[in-house]
This record gives sequence, structure tokens and C-alpha cells, in this order.
Amino acid sequence: MIWINQVLSDFAGKTLKNLLNETPYPDFYNLYGIFQAEQEQYEKAKESFQKAIDINKYYLLPRLNSQYIGMVSGKPSLNDIPVKMILATRPLVETQLLAVELLLMEDRIKEASQILERILKISSDYPEVFLLKGITLVFSGKKKLGEKEIQKACLISNHVRERTAFYLKRTRLDRENGKEILKDLLHRAYVMPLLTEMTGFCASRGNYVLAGRFLERAKESNPDSPSFLNLLGDLACSTGNKKEAEKNYLVADKRDPRCAYAAIKLSFLYGEKGKIDKSLSVLKRSAHMNPLYADLHSYLGEAYIAKRKFTLAEKHFKKSLSINPRYSKAWMNLAELYENMKKWDGSFKACLKVVSIGRQTPRFLVEMIKRTFQKSSFSKDKTLLQAIEEYKKANEHPGIEKLMEIIKIS
Repeated sequence: MIWINQVLSDFAGKTLKNLLNETPYPDFYNLYGIFQAEQEQYEKAKESFQKAIDINKYYLLPRLNSQYIGMVSGKPSLNDIPVKMILATRPLVETQLLAVELLLMEDRIKEASQILERILKISSDYPEVFLLKGITLVFSGKKKLGEKEIQKACLISNHVRERTAFYLKRTRLDRENGKEILKDLLHRAYVMPLLTEMTGFCASRGNYVLAGRFLERAKESNPDSPSFLNLLGDLACSTGNKKEAEKNYLVADKRDPRCAYAAIKLSFLYGEKGKIDKSLSVLKRSAHMNPLYADLHSYLGEAYIAKRKFTLAEKHFKKSLSINPRYSKAWMNLAELYENMKKWDGSFKACLKVVSIGRQTPRFLVEMIKRTFQKSSFSKDKTLLQAIEEYKKANEHPGIEKLMEIIKIS
């Protein structure tokens, strides 16, 4: 394993196994596949990537990772690089760049160019985009234009300049050393999600020594990537350095507007400062870029509540729930909004929806259910238990049973 020592390797493997046992999410299968591949367990890695795809057939990263493993192991994947899906769905810039690198390795220059052109319309100041555009132009026989793009990348990033100089070694870029640069880029891009995930995991549990070690590996991998900059922003936030966090989130957002993470984090920072209009502006722009991201609409609703624009808040909570009907946070937001608007029936039903989705029924929610029921039209001809029983007929869930038990005791 070239990117991580045995201590970090053992920790990553054990952590991912535990995460998969608790919650078998496709993200965790993808990360575990990366870990297995770094252990040269290529067939097992392909199985993990396939499990991620089986859970979410639109998840592009494991598809691309499987392609990469096929290239490294000498056993090509049976599936092709999903170019049409990438062009149709327009995923995160880092995901698209991984596809571009794989396409260029296969000399599929036209398809790589198509994806790059799409990226350049939304992403600025991302050195790797210019580097790959330069390599694409050189591979197309346009060496002078290609060299200009590579110079742009080197001017923005010391990391790109150092890596490019290492492979060029005083010679001009050609197909042979271009492929060597691509191989290096591919491996760094491929391991990045695992390194950032492990850094964040360790930091969130107070293990700052291991977090620092994973962070160093991530920095070696690609310090220019939006995911690394978001990670730096998170770490700065955790130490109270909000100014540094904002700086990193701003660059990450500029390099990949398709990634809503930085926009959401910026909206939090602006909200804390009381700059609600600025927070709204960031969220609205990101929602325009990511119209089917439920979280963004929920956060927009919260921002509109801060502006006391309740009708707009309701609109965005409902939009969030139309995208993800099981988004308990949006249901809770809607319940609280309806209570403020004195829409007691809506608040009571939204509270019950939170219970039917969630795993726990906190005391404040039980009290809110009692309170909104008393003021609702349901209380005219039913007891609270009867109203819940009626709801239960159409919404069978253990949480409703537990709620009824709590109500009986209280």
C-alpha cells in the first residue's frame, strides 16, 4: 500500500467494516471497495463496488472505480464508462474528472472533451480542469494550445506544477508522459474519498492524531480538490476559526458549484453572522444548480423563516418532501412552521409523520403532539389516542405504537 501506513490501513479497514454492519449505505461499500483495492484485493473490491451500484444504480463513483480497478489489475471491467449518464446527470466535478482521466487513458478524446467542456461552463479556478484540458489538446495534436492550458494549471497550483514537472523532466508533454501524468492523477483522485472520509471520521470522534495523519495523506493526494477544501473548512469550523473555514468553503464552491456541501456550510456561517440575505443568496444559487437536492430546499425554508416569509418557507419544505418524502428534518420544520402559523391540523399531522419515520420519540415532540392536537379540529370528536389510532391505520410503524404507549402512561 503506497499511500497509507499499516496503522492507518488497519484502522480504515476496521472502521469501514463497522460502518457497513451498522448502516450498509452505498457510500460505505464504495469506500470499502477502494480500501480493498489498495490491499490489491481486486475481485473483492469489484464485489463491493457492485453492491454499491445494486443499491443505487445511478451512483457513478463505484462504476468509475470498477473501471479503474480493471485497468490496474489487467482484468478490464465488463461495463463501459457511463458517458451518457455523466452528461445527462452532471454529477460532482471530481466525479466527472475521474471519468475524463479514464477516457483519456483509453484514448477516447472526443468523449473526454465533451465532459470537460461541460465542466468549464460551471467551474473556474480548478487547476486540474486546465491540466486535463491541456493533456486532451496535446493528445489531439494541438500541442501549443495544450501547453498554454497546462501553464494555467501550474500558475494556480504548486501541487500541479510539482507533479507535472516530475513527469515531464525537462521534456515537452507528449502521449507517453501524458499517460504517466494521467495514471498519477487517477490514483490520487481514486483514493481521495477514503482519505477525506477517514479524516472527518477521526476528527468527529476526537482522535486528532489519526485525523492529522489521514489529512496529510489527503493533502499529498490532491490539495486543490473541492473535497479537500471542504474538509479543511470543516476542521477550521471545529476549532472555531470561522474566517479560515469561510475561505476554504468559498474556493470549494467556486471550483464545484454542483457540490451543495460548501454552499450549505457558507449559508450556516452567514446565518450565524445575521447575514440572512447572503445566506439565502448562496442557497438559492445552489438550489438552481441542484434542483433535486432535498436538503437545500429544507435549508432554504429555514432561511425564509428567519426572514418571516412563511409562505415561501412552506413552499420549500414541501418541495424538499416531494423529493424525499422520508426526510424527517423537513417534516419537523414543517410541523414547527405550521404551529407558528396556527395551522394546528397540519402541525399535528406533520408531527405524527416525524414519529412514523424516526427511530426515537423525544419528549419535546410528544409535548408538541399533545399541544397541537388540543388546538386542532381533530380534538372536537376524538381523543388523542383515537386520532393517533386512526393515523396508524394508514401509517403502520413501530414508532406510532411506541408513541401510543407513551401517551397512555402520561
